[in-house]
Order: sequence, then structure tokens, then C-alpha cells
Amino acid sequence: MDFDENLFKQAEYEKLKLEIQNLKRQNSLVIKFSSYVPLLTVLIAVFGFWFGVVRFLSDKKIERSIRIDNQLQTNINRLIEFPIDDNFSISEVLFHITDQ
Repeated sequence: MDFDENLFKQAEYEKLKLEIQNLKRQNSLVIKFSSYVPLLTVLIAVFGFWFGVVRFLSDKKIERSIRIDNQLQTNINRLIEFPIDDNFSISEVLFHITDQ
């Protein structure tokens, strides 16, 4: 019976050591900050989405500006040809003046 009691005490001692190790791990920085990982993931995803939207709108604005500049240049070039080109009508001139 004495042997069983020593075995039981040794098992209890091992169990206590394991519980202490678990408590130490729970208090470590990794465990403390692991609860913030989902929040950090969401913040990164939201920032990425916001950055994508801002970039998309910025690119659209630049494309629109380039398209307007190209159209304006085309209209100016066509209007320069007006005095030379006999097939150029007044309605085409008005169109190129008012076209934006």
C-alpha cells in the first residue's frame, strides 16, 4: 500500500507541475496577444479594402482626365483643319467646340 501512495503522490506532483506550466504559458505574451489576432486580421482586411477603393477611384479619375485631354486635343486638331478642309461643315465645327 505504501508503494501505491508514493505512486499516487508522484502522479499528483506531476499533475501540479503540468498545471503550473500551463498557467505560466497562459500568462505569456503569446497568449495575451493571441486574443487580438482576429481583430488585427479584420483591421488589415478593412484597410486593404479601403486602400483598394481609394486606388480604384483615383485611377478612374486619372483615366477620365486623360480621356478628356485626348478628346480636347482631337477637337483642337480638327478645328485647326477647318480653314483647310473644304468638306468640314459648320455643324462639325460646333460639335468640336461644344464637345467635352
